[in-house]
Order: sequence, then C-alpha cells, then structure tokens
Amino acid sequence: MINILVFGLGAEVALVAGYIERELPVEVKAVIDDKKKYKLSSAQSVQELIRERIAQNIEDIDVVVLVGTIITDASLDFLAQKFPKKKFMKYGCGLAELINGNERIMVLSNEKLDLENRYRWAWWRERNCKIKELNVKKWEKKIINGGKDLKEFIQRETKGFRGEKLVIAAPELLKVEEKIREIVGWRAEVVDLCPELVVELAEILGITKEGKDRMCGRVLYRRPRAAMADL
Repeated sequence: MINILVFGLGAEVALVAGYIERELPVEVKAVIDDKKKYKLSSAQSVQELIRERIAQNIEDIDVVVLVGTIITDASLDFLAQKFPKKKFMKYGCGLAELINGNERIMVLSNEKLDLENRYRWAWWRERNCKIKELNVKKWEKKIINGGKDLKEFIQRETKGFRGEKLVIAAPELLKVEEKIREIVGWRAEVVDLCPELVVELAEILGITKEGKDRMCGRVLYRRPRAAMADL
C-alpha cells in the first residue's frame, strides 16, 4: 500500500488528508502539530521544528504533503535534503497551471503572486487577462464573524468579476470553504487546490486514471502495478 503523510498546524490538514484518501488508492496519515511552537520562531527554526516532527512519523511513508502558511518552498528544499529518499510537496501546487488556464481569476493566497516569473505575467498582459489577489486575513475575519456588511464586502471584493473562478490557495480557508461558496453564490465559481494536489500526487506515484465515476464526476485512479502486487 502507498503511504502518504499530511502534516500541518490546523484543521485544514484533516480536510486535505480526507480528500486525498477519498480520491486515490493510498493510505493517509494526518499529523497536526501545535501552532504555539511555531509562532515566534525564525524561518530556520520553523524548518527544524517541521523536520523533527516529520522524523517521528516518516517511517514507511512514500510522500509527505505539507499544508499551511508556515510551509515555504525553502522548507520543501530543506526537508528534501534531510530526507533524500522521500518526496515532498505542499498544498498550493498546481496554482500556476490553474491561473494560466483562465483568462480572469481571483486568488486567495498568503503568498504574493510572482506575476513576472512563475505566473507568466507578460503573457497575461499581452492577452489582456486579469488576476485579482484578495486579502486572506480580511476574508477569513469577515467570513467567520459575518455581520451586516458581509454581502456588501463580497460585492466590493468581486467587483468586475462575474462567473469567474475564485481560488482558495490559502489552506486555512478550507475550513470555511462551504460558507465562502454559499456567500459568494453566483458571483464566482469557488474552487480549492485539492484536485491539483491529487493530480500531482498521482503523477509522482505512477497512479493512472481509470475513468470517471458517472454518479459524481470524480476521476477514478488505479494503483501502479508494483503497488498492486504488494496487496
């Protein structure tokens, strides 16, 4: 059986882990660490804290998926060096491809989008395409607390966009995704990056598509031969 470790600091870890386990023929272990340990730590200390926690849970693990705002590309590189026999990835992979596949899109992300490099901004500008970056902290506060001006806030934030995608690239908002979808309503198609994560995981693990579930439209995956032989 293929084993996946999903690690992070909040409820979003369980949500991502559950999605992966539903979509792929893998065994998933979710590990949620204590946020307090990380609050005042330097970037280097954060990397070491993550390494220590993962080291306790990495036996028999094939791929580690990191979920949370503390997880940076630098952390991925650091962990890959410390555990060279394991593969690492994070929630957020596939965002560039998703952006480049849409002419108009809104993004809720904790990371400032590098529009000149990673997201081919020149190509977008040439095609008169549009990306709108939304403030994650403001959205989280408004969605959780509600209030009379919530509808007006959503209208202001999505002004100029109708029916385009609103991408939840900030994992801490996964826990309120349904509420966001309900409030945004017809103004935008709310999507997260779990499907992109699964596609990349399947590619890394050599898991192939078997077709689609007609009842719910899910992609069905089949274990690679080596993994099936172990069952």
